[in-house]
Amino acid sequence: MGIIAKDQSGTVLACWAMKERSSEDQLQDMAETVKLTISKAAQIGWRHIQIAMTSKQLVDQIQRQNSREHRMATLLY
Repeated sequence: MGIIAKDQSGTVLACWAMKERSSEDQLQDMAETVKLTISKAAQIGWRHIQIAMTSKQLVDQIQRQNSREHRMATLLY
């Protein structure tokens, strides 16, 4: 999983990869990537970010703050 941070004009500002982490659960991997994105943005001091995700299921779980699996709940909340 990877992260590419761009500014409003599309210029790449930073890139990160999570190659050492990969589970059997793609949704969990995406949630870990989102968590890393938020953490990196906070470290850099970015206050306004947008995260584009391809998983509607993950977006729904985040918006509802509801996950049935304890591993996902730990990542999301």
